[in-house]
Amino acid sequence: MIDNPLQKVAKAKFLLGNVEIDPVKNTILKNGEEISAEPRLIRVIEKLVENQGEVVSREELLKEISGNAVIGDESLTQAISKIRQYLGDIPSRPQFIKTIPKKGYLVIVPVTEMGSSNAKETMNRELNIFKILIDNKFQLTIVALLCLVIFIAISSSFKTDNPTFNEQGEREFIEKGEREFIEKEK
Repeated sequence: MIDNPLQKVAKAKFLLGNVEIDPVKNTILKNGEEISAEPRLIRVIEKLVENQGEVVSREELLKEISGNAVIGDESLTQAISKIRQYLGDIPSRPQFIKTIPKKGYLVIVPVTEMGSSNAKETMNRELNIFKILIDNKFQLTIVALLCLVIFIAISSSFKTDNPTFNEQGEREFIEKGEREFIEKEK
């Protein structure tokens, strides 16, 4: 196996995408919410991270969660399911962990060691993007409302006392009828 610099992440905090994983405290921090996770789940995440970019077999992951105990395949399925629940990942549209049928699992988000300038830059960049999106939605709402006000103002300014073609036709018809009535009365 190629020496992976992320293997040194083992007991240091790291970012899995935008989620902070702390293997020492066995916590997952997502959207400001800290979740206490079982050590075996953190070990599975660490194993996936250590092998980022490579498929990790179910057998390798089973060793991580079993220790010396003999456990079934269902335990790994439940562990991955719980990890996905904590991360907010959906198997049909994975953002963190992708299932490779009949092979294993693969981490599909960038992993950054915490404390490094990359981690801080990544977090700051994601926070800035989030702020921009919120600001843009607000600005977009204001622009839409202004457009609506302008549209209403313009459409009301076009309303004049000049009769439309249909009104002119009706007026001519009435006037013609009045003339005929007056002529008959004479």
